[in-house]
Amino acid sequence: MTKKMLPVLALAMFVGLSGLLLGPDVSMSEIKFNKGQSIQPAFEGWMKNPDGSYSLWFGYLNRNYEETPDVLFPSPQKNV
Repeated sequence: MTKKMLPVLALAMFVGLSGLLLGPDVSMSEIKFNKGQSIQPAFEGWMKNPDGSYSLWFGYLNRNYEETPDVLFPSPQKNV
């Protein structure tokens, strides 16, 4: 190997190794979890009723890819 090729080889090794060390950037929002993650409540809106009271709407954000949550909603017939 000639002395002229050493800088080129060193640069090629540096670029190759830095690509391995940095790798692809994957954010946590792109990772899918099958189960065990949190379920977050979400306020989705409100409406003022004719009698002056308010109706509120809530939903939820399920962070699990496969697990389906059991969400209990209280009803007037049951004391939950």
